[in-house]
Amino acid sequence: MGDSSQQLLDFLQNVALFACPLIAYVFLFKSRQKFRSCQGQYSIADWNFFLKKWWVRWKLRQPQLCHRPTTVGPVVELMATQADEDREKLRTLAKEKEVDSMAISGTDHKGNSIHLKITRKQHNITEVWLHVQLEDGSVYQLPGHPDTTIQSNNKSSWSGGGLKFHICEPLRRWRITFNGLLRHGVKHKGNIQDKENDVIVHVQFRFIWTACSDVIDIQRDWSTELMCNALAREPWRNGKWMKMRKQIGEGYDQWGTLQGTWTLGSDSNNVKELYLRGIRQRRYGTDEVVKKKE
Repeated sequence: MGDSSQQLLDFLQNVALFACPLIAYVFLFKSRQKFRSCQGQYSIADWNFFLKKWWVRWKLRQPQLCHRPTTVGPVVELMATQADEDREKLRTLAKEKEVDSMAISGTDHKGNSIHLKITRKQHNITEVWLHVQLEDGSVYQLPGHPDTTIQSNNKSSWSGGGLKFHICEPLRRWRITFNGLLRHGVKHKGNIQDKENDVIVHVQFRFIWTACSDVIDIQRDWSTELMCNALAREPWRNGKWMKMRKQIGEGYDQWGTLQGTWTLGSDSNNVKELYLRGIRQRRYGTDEVVKKKE
């Protein structure tokens, strides 16, 4: 009887030695958490943050190893490969809310900037963003902006509203052209319906976008430690927590330069040469904007 009691006491002592530090840690963390405020959009780490972080790191280990890029980028390779061509191909929009978009931006030290974006959707629906600001402060947009939706045949090309993206070399060079009408000035919310005072001008521009960096995959080429920290801070209410990493979408970024001419009207004296530095972004997947509107 005495031996049994001693064994029970030893067992309880071992449990207490393990449980007391854990309980103290939880209470200390909870008491400190009351005095901490959430910084913007960032969630406050819970008491089991480090355990969740370890689990996330273990779950991400195999995907990171499996999808690690094995080919060098265009900065090193001179000739495009078949993998490069496959990556640049137009995506097949099989689902109702699936989209495929490309955005090209550039700016210089003088104040010239340009932002172009084409988003392909099903049923030949295309969203086109075109915003150009010159060093004198003048701004040019499509006449229908902020309504960016147009109807065009987008199954075989990046085009819409007079704006065209044409691939020259996969992941290396693109040709960007526009020939059409733009509105001079920004449309404010109070006068969206007022089109009588719009200043519509004819504009042509031609640019060559040239890559200056390798491709940066937005799912695979960012810090695993940063991903672990972000996922471990989120609440895990069900087994779908790993899908949160898909919220940033699929695609890639690439730095480059835009070089070409901007022509206002038909006067050859209004030709302006531009050399802009910026980024090209490719995104594809589900249109999250449509989801939020439902």
